[in-house]
Amino acid sequence: MPRNTENILMSSTRFAANVAVYFRDFLETNFHKRKAPKRSIKTRNEKNFLVGINLRTFNDLRSQIFKNVSQNLVNPITIEKGRHKHGLSDTNWQIINRYCETIKDSDLQSVESELEIFASESLKAHPEDLEQAKDVIAERITIAISRTFFEPLNTLIGPSLKAAHSFDEEMIASIFEELRSLFGEAATTLASDFVIANVVEQISAPLRISGLIGTRTIKDNIKTYFETITSEDLYYELNELASNLTDFVDRSHPIS
Repeated sequence: MPRNTENILMSSTRFAANVAVYFRDFLETNFHKRKAPKRSIKTRNEKNFLVGINLRTFNDLRSQIFKNVSQNLVNPITIEKGRHKHGLSDTNWQIINRYCETIKDSDLQSVESELEIFASESLKAHPEDLEQAKDVIAERITIAISRTFFEPLNTLIGPSLKAAHSFDEEMIASIFEELRSLFGEAATTLASDFVIANVVEQISAPLRISGLIGTRTIKDNIKTYFETITSEDLYYELNELASNLTDFVDRSHPIS
């Protein structure tokens, strides 16, 4: 058999085998195409060490990089502290917004009923020290607001803040402490007005917090506060990434 004829037969055999494999795969999948597995790029490894940076969250820097690439890297890029930042992730904002939707007037009414009883008892407990009574009542107002409206949010969003932004327990605690402090001035005003009305003016008036602290105020303060949070600064991310890579190289190539 001529060699060129033999080569043609071999090529035809390979082609027929490939066609057979093709149809075999279709038969095995009931003639449905297989979807390629989704590819995902993770910026943190299984130990939560930073191993990459998602530049999509730094739009101004991405634009600068693309411009430099188009110009054959003519201009060097300097990463300055505080220049490239971004806020919370979309997932965290979804948690915050949905949580705020669950806050009801009835929740505040329950807090108000509790505080009315506490305020009256505090006046009786400190009949000669009105300043102490005022401070105790104001503190209790902020505690009740925090317990009812902020602690549930902490439970919901705390794990996500840790996972997405590497916030530690101390940082998360400080966030919710600052949230609580936003109502400190209003709480002091409410407590002072209550003490003056009942003791100085001799008016038997219950403590009403809803006139100054409403559910709308609570929701707005939560959203406004989290808008001020800058969760990530590229400058610090690069330093963390460099440190992690240095540690990895040192472990991979120990000095003998």
